[in-house]
Amino acid sequence: NYVRFLEAAGLLNRFYYAGRLTLNGQSLGIPESKAVNGFFKEYAVYLHGRLLRDFWQVPAYSLYHDLWQRYVLRRWAPADILHVMLHGNARLLMARARKERSLGVGEPVNSHPDDLRNLLNEEYERLGLKERLLPDRIEQRRADEALQCDYLLAGSEFVRNSFIQHGIPRERTEVIPYGVDLGHFSPLTESERRSAATRSQ
Repeated sequence: NYVRFLEAAGLLNRFYYAGRLTLNGQSLGIPESKAVNGFFKEYAVYLHGRLLRDFWQVPAYSLYHDLWQRYVLRRWAPADILHVMLHGNARLLMARARKERSLGVGEPVNSHPDDLRNLLNEEYERLGLKERLLPDRIEQRRADEALQCDYLLAGSEFVRNSFIQHGIPRERTEVIPYGVDLGHFSPLTESERRSAATRSQ
């Protein structure tokens, strides 16, 4: 998570998120006053999955997203830039930022919802699975959020291009590949690559 780097650079105003109760400002590397955890959404999604599985998932998740946004709006602090992850849970926040003339920057973590659904359905068919994904409300929210953004930051050209194909002007997009903590991950040596290739055959 890069919020600690935004804080170190003096750029972080507030960080709104939904995580476990133990995920606080200290564990994120930011002051507690800047960490706003709508934790109930994390637990609602978890319990829903455990108890109800897929039953009523889309309407329930939409409700959880809206409740989380209302929680955030009660703790809102105006800022020059609102940076959101495009998960279908930021439309109310983006409307508030636009009203305050803040710049809206969205970060999709996957390709455009229509493209992602099509890719998954192709894979299901290739694997002989009968299940097919249909468009749903949360996918529509993700697509709508992308259109509301002043700019999109994509982790790859593939993701960027999928949104451009769905009407986002190229000049409103930028690719910033996700970083890797080399303290935890490092490239394989040549012998490790050969060994891994042999094991996968």
